[in-house]
Amino acid sequence: MSNKPTITLSEPYPYLTPGNYVARCTAADFAWAIRWKKWIAKLDLEPQNYNGPRYPGKLCKFLGLGRNPGKPHAGPRTDFWQLWVEANGDQPLSLETSDLEIFVGKLYDISVETVTKDRNGVSRLPVHHYSVVRSIHRHKGEL
Repeated sequence: MSNKPTITLSEPYPYLTPGNYVARCTAADFAWAIRWKKWIAKLDLEPQNYNGPRYPGKLCKFLGLGRNPGKPHAGPRTDFWQLWVEANGDQPLSLETSDLEIFVGKLYDISVETVTKDRNGVSRLPVHHYSVVRSIHRHKGEL
């Protein structure tokens, strides 16, 4: 009998029909990404009006928060800043600190696309395709 441990596979990437959806942010967090050498915020999103095939994995939007290992930072030209302003409903009044709870529970208009090539531009087999959120903005209106 072998004492080798079992192999645990990670959660699959999401794979949705490409399109524009309204999604609720269900959780938000940030961390230093060693691989990318920068801070990254992660918003977990749950599409509210998706009617395509059931998809595995968790749909997320990743937002950069700078490359200073000492602390995360979001300037006015970053996607994080712009989405924070939309979620807040106004510009910050001064140098502010923020937690990510401002995003949670709110609705967002998202654009979902399929990744069909790797980072070197080489086509992936269809079985390796997955979805990413290309754009995100605060939803204005009813669902």
